Amino acid sequence: MNLRTMSMLAGATLVTLTASRSATGQAAQHPDLSGRWTYNAAQSNSPGDMVQSGDTSGGEQRGGGGGGGRRGFGGGGRGGFGGGRGGYRGGGGGGGMSDEQRARMHQTMQLALQAPATLTIAGTDSTMLLTADTGAALLVYSDGRKFKQHVEGGGDLEIKGHWQGYDFVLERKVSGGGKVTEDYLKSQDGKQLYVIVSVDGLRRQLEFRRVYDITGS
Repeated sequence: MNLRTMSMLAGATLVTLTASRSATGQAAQHPDLSGRWTYNAAQSNSPGDMVQSGDTSGGEQRGGGGGGGRRGFGGGGRGGFGGGRGGYRGGGGGGGMSDEQRARMHQTMQLALQAPATLTIAGTDSTMLLTADTGAALLVYSDGRKFKQHVEGGGDLEIKGHWQGYDFVLERKVSGGGKVTEDYLKSQDGKQLYVIVSVDGLRRQLEFRRVYDITGS
C-alpha cells in the first residue's frame, strides 16, 4: 500500500469517526424540561367532558397550543403521581366487569385525570424527577428501564420513561388495568410545557392535553 492510498484511507476513517461522534452527540442532546410549571386550565382540554361525550380524539384541538405535539392535548383535577384507587365514574360503562376489574379501571382513570396545579421537574443525564404540588414525587430512569411501584389496596404500577426525539415519554401501567402515557414536550420559546396524555387498555382510548406555564426561577 503506497503512501497516497494510506493517506486517503486515514482521511476517510477520520471523517467517518467525526460524523459518528457528531451524530452521537446530537442524539444525546435533549431539551431541558427542568423548572417549576403552573397548570394553565384555559389552554388545557377537559378530559372529563371528552369521556362523557365519547370524544376520545381531541377533535380540532389536536396539535394546538403552539407546541406542535404529536397527539391531542388535556387537563384534569388536582392530583399527584400516586396510583391509589380512584372515584372516577365517567364513560365506558362497567357491564360484565368484576369489582376488581372496575377498581383497576378507576385506578387507571385517576392516574390520567390527576393534573397537579404546579409541577416541578428536575432532569439529569439519566433520570427525571417530577414533583407535584401535593408533595408526591416520582423518580424515573430516562433510558427505558422499568420498575414497579407498590400500591396499597390497588393494582401495582409498572413504570418506565424514555426520550423519544424531543419528547420525554412516561408510561405507567396498572396491574390488571390499563396504561397511561404522558408525553412531555417543551414549547419552542421554552415558556410552556405540554403534557400529552393517552389512556390505553380500557374499553376505548382517551387522549387529551395539559398545558403548563413556566414559573419565575
